[in-house]
Amino acid sequence: MKIYTKTGDCGETSLIGGKRVSKAHVRLQIYGEIDSLNAHIGLIKDLLDEENLKNTLLQIQSDLFVLGTEFAATDLEEVKTIQEEHVAFLEEAMDQMNASLQPQRAFILPGGSVVISQIHIARTLARKVERKICDFEALPQSLKYINRLSDYLFVLARYVHHLKNVPEIYWKE
Repeated sequence: MKIYTKTGDCGETSLIGGKRVSKAHVRLQIYGEIDSLNAHIGLIKDLLDEENLKNTLLQIQSDLFVLGTEFAATDLEEVKTIQEEHVAFLEEAMDQMNASLQPQRAFILPGGSVVISQIHIARTLARKVERKICDFEALPQSLKYINRLSDYLFVLARYVHHLKNVPEIYWKE
């Protein structure tokens, strides 16, 4: 099977359901941003050694495909959508990591190691997706999920600081 179809050569593409739209359509912008976030999470997963974290990130990547599909489909009854269980998964993962962390004492600056910096970049990409879907009539669970994902990535960065014994960098005014 060839990967190219030539149907998008004039700046249009098909949504799930067959509707043709401009490649500049807000739906494509949203799932393009989700795809960027997903790719960055793949990079983070490849930089980590801890199997449990890699497995969690793999699940998140799968869930981001579900989220992207919501914006690629014209009829949500035809596709799987983000559910409360997806949000709960992130919350449980955060709670597990938080159990071994000291309380946050100040604002934390991104950095400390390559993987920690990459996690913070992914966090900002998640916030970018969140802003984009706020402007679109997204399902409430989708907005909740992406908000929780950025929280998860912040906690993950702190957790990796802890695991790798890398001091957090606190903001000093």
